[in-house]
Amino acid sequence: GFSALHAACSQGHVEAVQLLLGKGADPNMTDFEMNSPLFLSSFSGSSSCMQALLLAGASPDVPNKLGYSPLHVAAQTGFQEGVELLLRAGGDPFLRSYDGTTALELAEQSNHSEIVKLLRRA
Repeated sequence: GFSALHAACSQGHVEAVQLLLGKGADPNMTDFEMNSPLFLSSFSGSSSCMQALLLAGASPDVPNKLGYSPLHVAAQTGFQEGVELLLRAGGDPFLRSYDGTTALELAEQSNHSEIVKLLRRA
């Protein structure tokens, strides 16, 4: 289900995220749509939440029910800092969603030229 950690990540509340992780919340737990806390932090544009989750062992490549990873959503929404964080954490730039889409293709479709450059160099 949708946990307190998911809620904190979707709202970008890093203090709550750190508190919940400190109390043992699973950074890779998925919600009803298979979204991980890292996916929601990427979607909300919160690099500080993403950093806290990655430090706590969050996997950068957990796909949601459509096969989209946190890197897919960061690339699609133009969240360059998120893309950089995920690539540094070992996020797979070649991972395909269940419909075959890569983060690079999403960045290209959304005209995020700096992210396209980052992903091409990865």
